[in-house]
Amino acid sequence: MDTSQYFYRCALFQRTGEKVSLVDPFDRKLTTDLDPWLAMVVSLADGQHTIDELTSYVAGRYPNGQPDNLAKTLHSAIDRLIESKAIMLSASSIELPYYLETPADEHDVDDVKKMMLDDGFIVE
Repeated sequence: MDTSQYFYRCALFQRTGEKVSLVDPFDRKLTTDLDPWLAMVVSLADGQHTIDELTSYVAGRYPNGQPDNLAKTLHSAIDRLIESKAIMLSASSIELPYYLETPADEHDVDDVKKMMLDDGFIVE
């Protein structure tokens, strides 16, 4: 994995307390809860940070030193999210559209639907 790449969301998400879920853009009641590792990656996938920066950030959250398998665990989570099309990688930073940048529970559904249609993110 090229860890100098930027990672960014390609799916709607929401936070409910500590829980992070992916949200179906056509039926917002349909959600998929993410395990903590996947949730962390999706939450941080703003298109402005590389995988190396993610690894450094997470490593810094362990005051007694990072676990030996930290990079492997993060790479596995990233691979799973790429396979499910929840995130993608880019050689350069990405500006996310509003509907991917902000949690779905903060959206005005009608406005966001129009934005997604205009961008070709969804098709009716």
